[in-house]
Amino acid sequence: MRPQKIIIQILNELDEIYENQASKNYIKHITQKWNEEPFIRGGYMSDFEDSDRVKEVGKSISNKIYFTGGEFTDSDDWVSVHTASRSAKRVVNELINI
Repeated sequence: MRPQKIIIQILNELDEIYENQASKNYIKHITQKWNEEPFIRGGYMSDFEDSDRVKEVGKSISNKIYFTGGEFTDSDDWVSVHTASRSAKRVVNELINI
């Protein structure tokens, strides 16, 4: 689906939930096709990966490049929305504390 169609569909669904407030308050969006990203290509880690290795791979590079997503777990859960949000929160905290 084209990016513009995606945002229209999402705004329509959100307008139904939030009484037409999503479209009124919409500013801008970014879409991303992970399979087309040259350094990502839809890659993932297996839930059988060693948790120490996952922690090592998830460390920032020179406090300039950070990694988040369902793959970067604390061994509590693997490749899920939960781990993606936890890893994003971890990186935000790292950025705040630089």
